[in-house]
Amino acid sequence: MKIKDKNTLLDKEYFELVETLDSFAKENSIPYVIVGGGAVQAHLSDILTNPSQNQKPLYQSMREARAQLEHVFRPTDDIDIVMLTNENYRFFSYELENHIRERFSPNIKKSHKSLGVIKNGHQMRVQLATDPKIYQGFDDALFNYQVESATELDITYDHRGKGCSSKIVVPKPEVLILPKISRFSSGDRIDIYNLTKALSSSGRGFDRSEVRSLVKEFAPDQASRLMKNLDEILNEQ
Repeated sequence: MKIKDKNTLLDKEYFELVETLDSFAKENSIPYVIVGGGAVQAHLSDILTNPSQNQKPLYQSMREARAQLEHVFRPTDDIDIVMLTNENYRFFSYELENHIRERFSPNIKKSHKSLGVIKNGHQMRVQLATDPKIYQGFDDALFNYQVESATELDITYDHRGKGCSSKIVVPKPEVLILPKISRFSSGDRIDIYNLTKALSSSGRGFDRSEVRSLVKEFAPDQASRLMKNLDEILNEQ
């Protein structure tokens, strides 16, 4: 069987693994957010399919918007999730592993700080973070703030005519892009461009001034560099 190691929320397996992570967090009353490329995809899905705010022509589901979504979704090999817990990391990741094994797939391979999961030929990696040190260069308070200020999106998905939806917790766009404008890798640049352009085109808008305030609060020593990186992307639109 050919293994697919780059996935998007359009892939049933990736979508359902995100749902599994959400169920673990909610069943155990753990504050969490999906971050990284998966969170960007969730926002893009919401922009195209949520009729409550979008001012452009809408789609009834991600499947219906597939042509647009395939263009703006950057395939990724992982799901990055932040959880706020005081439990020992090793024990906590073991609990999460068991939940995934029971609810989603028994085919799991553990490595340092991640869980490799395979289902139906789709290979995905869950990267769990419970420590603020993942955001080097930012004040530790950003780790909790991104969860406390998060938004819950209702993502609608169709697979072969069977409709379903799931609520996914992600940081606000202005918070989500902070580590991205810091790392500024090629993948980060694509995510920033796609997200900010979609927000602008949909009429929702992107608050650059809020980003500046957040940068001054959580990374004052990097403020000039981070805003320069953001402006470089915004000026391309």
